[in-house]
Amino acid sequence: MALTALPPLGAIGMASPLFAAAPAFPGFGLAGILLTATGLTALATGPRRLLLPAVPLLALLSLVAHVYAPARPRPPAQIHAISTRLGRSPTDLSSWLNRNLALRTLVRHTLHSTPSGSTLLFPEDAAGPWTRWSSVFWRTTAALARARGDTVLLGATLADPHGGLLDALIGFGAHRVVTSARQPIPLGSWIPAGRRSYRADWSRFGPTTIAGRRVAVLVCYEQLLIWPAAWAFLSPHPPGLIIAVSNHGWATPGIREPQIQANAATALARLFGVPEVSAANGPRPIADAGSRKASDLHPEQ
Repeated sequence: MALTALPPLGAIGMASPLFAAAPAFPGFGLAGILLTATGLTALATGPRRLLLPAVPLLALLSLVAHVYAPARPRPPAQIHAISTRLGRSPTDLSSWLNRNLALRTLVRHTLHSTPSGSTLLFPEDAAGPWTRWSSVFWRTTAALARARGDTVLLGATLADPHGGLLDALIGFGAHRVVTSARQPIPLGSWIPAGRRSYRADWSRFGPTTIAGRRVAVLVCYEQLLIWPAAWAFLSPHPPGLIIAVSNHGWATPGIREPQIQANAATALARLFGVPEVSAANGPRPIADAGSRKASDLHPEQ
């Protein structure tokens, strides 16, 4: 089971049976994962003489977890997640410019409508490709955020200095940060032999610090895996918050993957006993498909 839950095989091990740790051992975190792995392995391969004491013991531990599990913690009031309906990522200069103009308008509006010292979270790849002109384009907005003591987090596609691409979350304003997905979606984004593949990072442990908070950032596909969250919590100073960003601009009516992914992120937050903040991008409304303006972003806070 460990082979399928951990990289490299774990790169494609979405919806692992180890997600059963969330309802079985809420708040137990890494210990809950180990207990679940032990229990499932014993049920599948263990001799009966071991099952007789193991099953009651695991049931007792699960009961203890439920009795002493704290109420679901609320996310910090300073963090504001803004979901959008931008549709698919831009593929040419015109669509990139229109998207970023509308997004910048939304960011500035949100800055003025939230208290100073806030952190604004936008979805995965909200800004599209982050080019050498992006910093210039966002300079005045970054200055506004910095003057207010705010931090803006934008999902973007970033060129990796070592080659390939990064599915990144870029922060500017009062606090600057760049972090990226540990595991982009296989074949769709992560193609190990591809020259323009998004890069995976299996050796990065511990949380990311954003605006003075230790957080676990889960980018889209990572929310369906166990190990990226576990990697973030493998630290003497574990995160106190899960930030989940995703991009479902491609989704068509009836597709359930976005909801399944959201449920998985919530399950991970329950397992580790921390609050969750999420921002997702969805498809553009059909009625608005012919044009784009600032109101097309359909912010959902």
